[in-house]
Amino acid sequence: MPKLIAAAALVFILSAPSFTAQASNAATQPAAPFSYQTGVTTLADAKKQWTLGGAKIRLSGRLNINTKNSPLAKEPDPNRKIEMFTVFGVNVDGATAANFYFYDGTLFRIEAPLKVSLPLSMSLPFNIMMVSFHHYSDEQVDDLDAALRKKYGAPSEVKQWIDARRTFERDVPIWKRSGNTIILAKGEGVLLYENDKDKADAEAYYKNLCKVADPKLNPNCQAALRSP
Repeated sequence: MPKLIAAAALVFILSAPSFTAQASNAATQPAAPFSYQTGVTTLADAKKQWTLGGAKIRLSGRLNINTKNSPLAKEPDPNRKIEMFTVFGVNVDGATAANFYFYDGTLFRIEAPLKVSLPLSMSLPFNIMMVSFHHYSDEQVDDLDAALRKKYGAPSEVKQWIDARRTFERDVPIWKRSGNTIILAKGEGVLLYENDKDKADAEAYYKNLCKVADPKLNPNCQAALRSP
């Protein structure tokens, strides 16, 4: 079964001004209540919440489209329209570390890993050292599922995830709420929030950049252009 959390193959330039070997410790600190809304929360609002809640930005990045030899070279910096921040010490319905994605300054996607390391290599081709953090047991993931059902109600649908070796299955509850989607991918260990419209706009923006970018300088654009 294809990965349910796959997104457009966005490539980011990353920076980690405050990254240290102790970065994972921030994930265990108390966090402010969950107050992010995909499609609503602005980057300025999110940064304010992170500061007030004591959260730490461990990595930040922007799109990596090489604008050389294309009309994009005349624009100020088209890469900055989509930005990503890896933040520790947040509260994402109980998860304490997440990747936050912004399109044109508005939050459109949150990835909260439960069983993998940050950043999520399964969604984006990062070529940097992974950052370890709290690992959820299967029982804790099931407890999170119960908490989400209590908060958001019954899922809109429940799909099945089967591992590559077809040795086990896990439920994938999906909630559809007012143009937003919440996915608990138990098998892959990710809690995902997306604004449907802004996600589509961000992926379309990236694809349009790829159409006028030099393919020799942007090999990752090929996958984006092949996607439906």
